[in-house]
Amino acid sequence: MTAHTAADDDGSADVERRGGRRLLTAAATVAMIGVLGVAAELIVHGSDVRSWGVGLDMAVAAAAGIASYAVWRRWWSDRRAHVLLFTLGVTAWSLSQLFGIVHRAAPGVSTWWSTGALVAAPGLFLAGGWQRLLRFPRILRAALSIDAAVMAVATNFVIWELWLRDGLAGAGAEAMVRLGAVPMIGVASVAIVLAMMLQQPSGTLTFMIAGFGSVTVAATIEAATIEATLGAVTAGDGHPVLVVVRYLWLIAAAAGLVRLAGCWSASVIADNHRPEVVRMVAVYVPSTVSMLLATQRYIFGSYPVSVVSGALAVTFVALVMLDQLARAWESSEYSERLTSTIADLGATEHRLRMLLDDLPEAVLVTDATGRILQVNSVTAQMMGRPADELIGSSVASLAPPEYTDFITQMWQQMHHGDLDIRLPRMRLPLAPPADPSVVVEVDAILPIRDRDNVVISLRDISSSVREAEAHRQTRERFGRAFRGAPTGMALSTSNDGRISDANEALLRMLAMTREQLVGLTLRDITHPDDWDRSGAMFMRAISGSIDGYDIAKRYVRADGSTVWGQTWVSVLASEGETMAIIHVHDITEQRRSAEQLRWAATHDELTRLPNRSQFTAELTERLASSPVGCTAVLFIDLDNFKVVNDSLGHSTGDQLLRGMTQRLRAVLRDHDMLSRFGGDEFMVLLSDYQQDESPADAAQRLRREIARPLTIDGVELFVTGSIGIAVADRAELTASDLLRDADAAMYRAKARGRDCVEVFAQGVHDASVTTLRTTNELRRGLERDEVVPYYQPIVDLPTGLLMGFEVLARWRHPDRGLLGPDQFLPMAEETGLINDVGETILRASLVQLGRWRESIPALSDISIAVNVSCRQLLDRGF
Repeated sequence: MTAHTAADDDGSADVERRGGRRLLTAAATVAMIGVLGVAAELIVHGSDVRSWGVGLDMAVAAAAGIASYAVWRRWWSDRRAHVLLFTLGVTAWSLSQLFGIVHRAAPGVSTWWSTGALVAAPGLFLAGGWQRLLRFPRILRAALSIDAAVMAVATNFVIWELWLRDGLAGAGAEAMVRLGAVPMIGVASVAIVLAMMLQQPSGTLTFMIAGFGSVTVAATIEAATIEATLGAVTAGDGHPVLVVVRYLWLIAAAAGLVRLAGCWSASVIADNHRPEVVRMVAVYVPSTVSMLLATQRYIFGSYPVSVVSGALAVTFVALVMLDQLARAWESSEYSERLTSTIADLGATEHRLRMLLDDLPEAVLVTDATGRILQVNSVTAQMMGRPADELIGSSVASLAPPEYTDFITQMWQQMHHGDLDIRLPRMRLPLAPPADPSVVVEVDAILPIRDRDNVVISLRDISSSVREAEAHRQTRERFGRAFRGAPTGMALSTSNDGRISDANEALLRMLAMTREQLVGLTLRDITHPDDWDRSGAMFMRAISGSIDGYDIAKRYVRADGSTVWGQTWVSVLASEGETMAIIHVHDITEQRRSAEQLRWAATHDELTRLPNRSQFTAELTERLASSPVGCTAVLFIDLDNFKVVNDSLGHSTGDQLLRGMTQRLRAVLRDHDMLSRFGGDEFMVLLSDYQQDESPADAAQRLRREIARPLTIDGVELFVTGSIGIAVADRAELTASDLLRDADAAMYRAKARGRDCVEVFAQGVHDASVTTLRTTNELRRGLERDEVVPYYQPIVDLPTGLLMGFEVLARWRHPDRGLLGPDQFLPMAEETGLINDVGETILRASLVQLGRWRESIPALSDISIAVNVSCRQLLDRGF
């Protein structure tokens, strides 16, 4: 099935308008040909009408040809059977004009060709009318056929009696056909079309009557004219008036046929029309005239009955009887249909009533004055009144009295056409006894087919009104909270993050006015380095992938400075739009404090160098990313720093450390890392060093830089540095291993006399491990009194007398046996245990000396000599 659209209708209308203009042009051309034919005859023959002939015939033939061409073009686009038959009829009439010219030019040619064409034209018209009649329903088609037959027979009887009977008395066969058959068949064709038009008028039928009638009358006049001049070469011996009338009528008929070609319609024939009074009058008037004429001639007069008159009379009587039977049949059918229609209307009304009652909304129907005609059960329930009480009352009475004037005014405007066919929707409360809290939305419509009635629907929107009020209050509360919030807030109602509103807190945070901020996008106020991450999350939220998100990012203020904000974004749908609610909390100070804390956790405050944890993390990362043998650690310990710190004060010591930091940093590469481990210890991380400068070369350069004198507060200080080097020459080494090895190498450098560089070797590690174990064992040995004094006598060689004892420290190791001072005192010196060892030996020696003096009088004057460490001598508690 082909889709039909409004564009197709417009195109068809354009085609119809163009076709109508062409047909009007063709009709005008026919009229112009007629004028040219008269002008030609006037030029050639003057005003003597009796001498006119060939020019008029040629003009008529040309006009008939144009008419034939027009109807053939119409049939080409509308190939229905009755259109074809009418087209053939017009063609036959056109051919009769050509045959007439041939007959006048060659009198010897038979005139039966012209006669046959003249008879064929109304005959084809009659067939076309019958074909059109077949479109009507069966009963109506039979009734119309009989009505047409009655009209045709009655009219033909009158024509026969008044004009043809006496004129054709004694005429030949051809004259009988021309003057008898042509008008009678034409009358029949006009009658059948007239019967259809009286039943259901249409433009097509009107023009068919005009066309059929015009050609029939034209053919009749032509036949009469030819008959009057039978045997003559031209029509010059005919009556001049008859010649002019024939010519003018033929031209008019051709023009009418051209116009008819554009007036066919394809309307559907409906079987819902009751027999019209006009149709009955059209049948009975010619019937009455024919019966009065027959009574006057054959009952009261003495006219003999001819064969044609008798046949027409018998046919007329039979058709009248059939017409009565057809009308009775039609009336019975109509009565049955009327009864069925009434029953259907009752059932439809019942179904409509049930449908109205089943509707979820209140519906009522009023007349043009506003009087209620019908209501459904929902309306009665909503109004708190029975349906019978509502019916007949005014629609204005459904609302409180203060709305009466407004409803009346709107009602009048709608009926006067000011509001088209529909009232604007109104919200109204209901009049008592209805619930006063109920609010309804009124929708009134004028039906297009019956503008005297109005359909009104009442929809209870009380809950919607309450929800709208609650929504309004919620929005108002949100607005107050939004404007008064201590944190920055903004609203964005578009997918591109364009800001539609902002509160004062956000305006202060960004140092902008409302006019400056509203209209900008989130991207406009976000720091460029933060937008990729922030924008991706915002688009995910807008698309519905996530409900919201929070992010810390930087915002650009009006003056170009930045401020950190912790941002929470929530996305929700509001009134058909996607809205983003943005909360921004200023965390600039928190970020600054956090940065300071993070810096302090990873850096030394005095030297502002990375501390031990940061150095260890960086060392771990470089070990993982660098090839084996490309990473080295230098452990630097400032010699005699404690002496400077203790003698000149901590302030001088701090300045010394800061000065050494600057010196060490100055001689290192940019990607080398300098760190302070605490006290007087520094660490250097070397990576990707070149072959022309080994870690040992770098360490020597650092040692020389440390040894240069440093002036602090006018005092020139000299310090040296002991440096241990550990190289990551094995893949399994960790950061702790390198730090341990560098520390061991540094202690080895100190043992060598300080101010030197020592590269870690495995033996150094073993010695360090031994030293560590020995230190731990010594600490436990002191607690267990395993370190004891040994007394070496001091004798006066000349006299041989005992002068005293030199006290020597010995360690009774539980596993290694008796250890001399060279096996544990240097380690005790380095680890700080020397004070404890000295204190233990000194206390034990004094105790023993006291015992000797008390128990042995000879030893009362002896003395003891105890070796004391420099560290112990410098100790304030010694």
